[in-house]
Amino acid sequence: MSKIFIAIDGGGTSTEGVAVDRGGVLAYRTDTASNPHDIGEDAAISLVCKMASELVSEARAKIDADEVYLFAGISGVIGREERFEAALRAAVGGTVSVKSDIYNLFGLVERDNCAALICGTGSVCFIKKDGELHRVGGWGYLLDGAEGGGFAIGRAGLLAALRSRDGRIGKTTLLDAARRYLECDVTEAIAKVYAGGKTYIAGFAPYVIEEAEKGDAEARALISESVLGVSEMLSCAAEKLGDGFDCILSGGLIRYSGLGEMIAAATAHLRVNFITPSLPQIAGGIRCALALGGESITQAELEAYINNIRK
Repeated sequence: MSKIFIAIDGGGTSTEGVAVDRGGVLAYRTDTASNPHDIGEDAAISLVCKMASELVSEARAKIDADEVYLFAGISGVIGREERFEAALRAAVGGTVSVKSDIYNLFGLVERDNCAALICGTGSVCFIKKDGELHRVGGWGYLLDGAEGGGFAIGRAGLLAALRSRDGRIGKTTLLDAARRYLECDVTEAIAKVYAGGKTYIAGFAPYVIEEAEKGDAEARALISESVLGVSEMLSCAAEKLGDGFDCILSGGLIRYSGLGEMIAAATAHLRVNFITPSLPQIAGGIRCALALGGESITQAELEAYINNIRK
């Protein structure tokens, strides 16, 4: 009998799932967000269980297997792991482990002690040392400061545009940038901003970074504050790991803007070895799923799985 390995990567925007055996990819699924903070715990469990059931069913139609090993890394799952695991065991059976999606990210690299910095809609730094996970930041958009999160940067940029429009501060190119992003005068877009919520506001962050790179004083001050916040988080990592530690970079904001370069410059004194993975987080989930079954996998094998999915 063969083993089926199921990996799920669930986030605040989308969810990916894949079924593999040692021969290759057996099934692949995508769906909407599965973060219980965003869609509710019951809805998140339902979505993940449905995906897992479909993956196992399709995989079993292709191979004769009676052992299932499922690893699900879900954003926002901390404190809810046992309920997710119970539901998944009932849905597909086998060996099941549910943890934060950060484990999928750590699964992309083979490092015992390292950090991971995520800058997306929000920001968070995780530190893995001697098998234990430590968290710095990442308390949600209502509580986090300005440290590298798209929502905080986008909100600050829109507020600066509004203040400039009011005359409370001097001229800033953020006002014109806001017009481009909102496709209207910033004062006419309030309903659109509130309707779009945190994701829409976070979408303005790359504009703020762009204006900072062009030299706008207001934008530069906002980004400097954000980079300082990230530097503080990485300093916490250095206290546990020592200077010169490895740090995985992830998140749309840090990947597709100049923010990563600014952070590297601000933390040069820590001699951080920043790592930008070439594979998506679902690949790290595959490694975690195989580990549940007592098996290891090389980077080349992981790349082959992902190339199969992308065909």
